[in-house]
Amino acid sequence: YTNYQVNIFKNLASYTAIALENAKLYEEQELKVKERTKELVASKEQIERTYRANKKLSEIGKEITASLNIGKIFKKLYESVNEIMDAECFGVRIYRPEINAVEYKFEIENGKMENPVFVPLSDDDNYTVWCIKNKKDIFLNDNVNEYHKYVNEIRVVTGEMPSSLLFTPMMLGEKLVGVITVQSFKKFAYQPFHLEILK
Repeated sequence: YTNYQVNIFKNLASYTAIALENAKLYEEQELKVKERTKELVASKEQIERTYRANKKLSEIGKEITASLNIGKIFKKLYESVNEIMDAECFGVRIYRPEINAVEYKFEIENGKMENPVFVPLSDDDNYTVWCIKNKKDIFLNDNVNEYHKYVNEIRVVTGEMPSSLLFTPMMLGEKLVGVITVQSFKKFAYQPFHLEILK
């Protein structure tokens, strides 16, 4: 080869390197655009889901505050919560300070109403008792591996053992009324926004 041909080859190598680098940068940009598009779509879906949930909550609030029948209120709550999230188990538990206990007043599992049960506030391995004593939420998506955050052992008062659980105290100002809980037999059934809805 002559020097002229070697120089042409070197120039060709430079152009090829530039073209390959440009193609690589373009591919990276395409990936970034796809990732950002995915993020935007997810964000849009989250906003729409939040809007629908807030609209539903507003409807629920109007209906249950207009009723004085506790049974009707619970039935409406259960139906409405089931539309928003997985609620295979749903409970409204009433704090009874006069007898130092919690009444599992309205409990429904897989569509079947459970009989009322009383749990003493001395039962420190009960999620509802923990929620009442601490006036804090409970968020579990893998009960078997996460229970130790709240209790020393898992105790199931009625029905089967759920995998995902949400509990939040029902407060009227500073007054603790009880606890509301939603539970699922599926692992990782809930996200933080589900707890916000329950609150």
